[in-house]
Amino acid sequence: MTTDRPRLGTPQWWDLRTTENTRSGGPGRPPLQLDQICAAALEILDRDGLDALSMRTLAQHLGSSTSTLYRQLPAGKDELSILLVDRIMGEMVVSMVETGHSTDTAGNTPDATGPGDGAPTDWRAFVESRALIAFTVFCRHPHAAVLFTAQTPSGPMAMLRSEASLQALVAFGFPPAIAIRIDSSLSRLIIGYALQLAVDEPDEQARIREYLETMDPERFPVLHEVADVLQVDLVTEFRFAVRAFVAGLAPHRLSEP
Repeated sequence: MTTDRPRLGTPQWWDLRTTENTRSGGPGRPPLQLDQICAAALEILDRDGLDALSMRTLAQHLGSSTSTLYRQLPAGKDELSILLVDRIMGEMVVSMVETGHSTDTAGNTPDATGPGDGAPTDWRAFVESRALIAFTVFCRHPHAAVLFTAQTPSGPMAMLRSEASLQALVAFGFPPAIAIRIDSSLSRLIIGYALQLAVDEPDEQARIREYLETMDPERFPVLHEVADVLQVDLVTEFRFAVRAFVAGLAPHRLSEP
């Protein structure tokens, strides 16, 4: 008789994983630590991109065997991708703590009164700062955003980040039902921009600008006019997008400052 296991990446799967702690190594080489595996996988991902990350290349990088890796990750690259997403979410949580946006990385409930002591006291600055923290992490891992398009993060670090964000938004005057929509929408905006990090090439923008400058100004007057201001770095464009997003949130607050 077979026992059905929860689908990969679901909260039920994470709950089962935490109760199992470490898997039995079985015969063969001693099992590698998951932290060691994920660190090596992230190094390959950062350097060469997702297509280059496989159980075989990871085993070679670690000086191990694929069978050793599969004892720790029975679902292979799919399971590894889920763990990498939560590892990246963990980097965001650490950055939140370092900047005062949250108070805990140990899995305890963040301060229920709202943002940490070092966070901006203005809700607009807080949302913008929180978005930039996440985007900065993606800048360190420019090939990682694609992992987030195939799953809804629900690991322990993802839950901690979400809870801290929601508590802060509620403390700033947003109803819980609105706070979750803000957090979700902002996350999608961040991932959308982060996906471009892997393909953002200044030379390509320069070629587009040169092309626009050659267009007939009578037929395409506005495109011709904006050619000179087209080439901006992705971080600057991201900041503009976040500020535009924040500008539309005020009517949803229960009270104005």
